Amino acid sequence: MTIKKWTSEEEDFIKDNITLFTNTEFANKLNRTYESISNKIARLKIGKPKIFNVERIRKNQVNKKWTPYKEKFIKDNLTKYSNTELAKIFGCTVISVSGKISNMGLRRPKEWIRERMRENNPMKNPKSVKKMVETIKRRYPNWGDFNIGIKRPYLAKRNRENIRRGKDSPNWNRPYNHNCEYCGKKMELSECFKNQKFCSTRCHGDYILKFGHAPHVMKKIKENRAKQTFPKKDTSIEIKIQNFLVQLKIDFLTHQYMKIKHSYQCDIFVPSMNLVIECDGDYWHGNRNIYRNEKLTERILRQRELDNDRTRELIEKGFRVIRIWENKIVHMDLNQFREKLMTVIPTKK
Repeated sequence: MTIKKWTSEEEDFIKDNITLFTNTEFANKLNRTYESISNKIARLKIGKPKIFNVERIRKNQVNKKWTPYKEKFIKDNLTKYSNTELAKIFGCTVISVSGKISNMGLRRPKEWIRERMRENNPMKNPKSVKKMVETIKRRYPNWGDFNIGIKRPYLAKRNRENIRRGKDSPNWNRPYNHNCEYCGKKMELSECFKNQKFCSTRCHGDYILKFGHAPHVMKKIKENRAKQTFPKKDTSIEIKIQNFLVQLKIDFLTHQYMKIKHSYQCDIFVPSMNLVIECDGDYWHGNRNIYRNEKLTERILRQRELDNDRTRELIEKGFRVIRIWENKIVHMDLNQFREKLMTVIPTKK
């Protein structure tokens, strides 16, 4: 197989006529393949400008332009032909016709549209109905005689007028009576909802915000949280403490799962020091120096008790624990954090 080398005359011809011919035309004139021309243009680092591409497209669509004659024909015959019929007349697509009608601001009357829909309804066409009957009889020979296309009585409207709702309905069977555990509203429940405790999802959500989840639910939540990182995004105070540890060149882990009685994921764990660092938000962990008990919900008060229990359990397991409040971390610098570590980690003599 002989390789045909490119000459300087061929390269100059491509450079001078890049905006006049397409790659296919270059291939025919220079007796080369389309791929060879494309690769050569890429190696020469010359490309066709966008204006050239637009002009070529316009040249190829001269016959598909919308002329004043075509626009006048659409206006005069808008209610005579459909978009599909107009597309066949002009030799274009249905989308092109519908777009042109919309750009011209023309609209067919609703009565014309309804009439066309009635005419195109297969149930009104005897040939279509006959074909449907033959098909159904062939597929289902045991159906017997039946009629297609006959108007049926307004059964739905009659049923809506005579329907019985609520306790008047024959399907009403709610023998279980309970009160909502949050708002105390009386509930009448059927067999499948007899264990329902709340009258609405709103009451359920408010109850959880105030009292927390049930014990068996919390057990499942803890089992699932042990297998995932929670939360997925660290808080600003956690990030600040992490940056301090990086500056001090201390290796640490984030959201390490601690296997204690009240198991959870700690904020920061330093394995070399066996140290747990907790960055407590002032509100969510109930800082007494800032918030009084009257301003905190029962859930936050329980969270504060839970923090004390976890701290005690970690110390019993042999861990060192540092809990730093949010208002302290905001104004803390690197030296203050180093001193905080020294209070828990004794220096070697």
